[in-house]
Amino acid sequence: YDAVLLYAYGLNRTIEAHENASDGFAVVHKMWNVSFEGSNGIVQISETGDRVSDYSLFDLNTKNGQFEEVGTYFGVNSSFILSKDIYWIDEVKKTPVDVPPCGFDGSKCFVHKNPALPWIYFTASVTSVIIVLIIAAFWYFKRVSFEAQLRAMNWIIEPDDLFTMEDIGINKYKQIKRGDRHKRASMHHIALFEEDNDTENGAPVKTARFKGSIVALKLVQNKSRIDVNRLLLMEIKT
Repeated sequence: YDAVLLYAYGLNRTIEAHENASDGFAVVHKMWNVSFEGSNGIVQISETGDRVSDYSLFDLNTKNGQFEEVGTYFGVNSSFILSKDIYWIDEVKKTPVDVPPCGFDGSKCFVHKNPALPWIYFTASVTSVIIVLIIAAFWYFKRVSFEAQLRAMNWIIEPDDLFTMEDIGINKYKQIKRGDRHKRASMHHIALFEEDNDTENGAPVKTARFKGSIVALKLVQNKSRIDVNRLLLMEIKT
């Protein structure tokens, strides 16, 4: 209905101006900058040919779940009429401000940084690095010390330091030929010699005295050489 009235209005103005009614551009141009009463109110076309529209604001009624018109914006006079109260979600049910107190990005509530804060961060970072380095150095030197203890082979003793116990059934004991202590520290293998008489079956435990303590002697059977590797050193160490 409004479109027909608008076209009729433009066509009449074109004919009154003695212009060609078949010229669509001329007819449309005559529709600009006009207003008339339409079926749903005033229809207004701007100077550039745009419809000046009215807008209705709807709000959800929480009781019946339906949208209801609560306000109308009139483009003719740029006015807004609120017909009902708008339901707001917050507890106080007040109209929210156009801009939040802290702004949309929180910049209005920005707290100025403490000038000493960068130095605090720097000191904390340096302290953390130093602590990590100290822990790493402690672990490294402890590992080096442990490896040195393994390689020292302090568990090797002199055969002359063992004294046999003739009263418990040992006729003789093994004699292991060693070099001096410096040579023993660099040895990779230890030569073992079995006793001439095997008294293991039915014989008492072989013991000897070492620096005032009684120790047990165990013969390694079927081996003339033993590889002194890390696994063996770890077993002896533990």
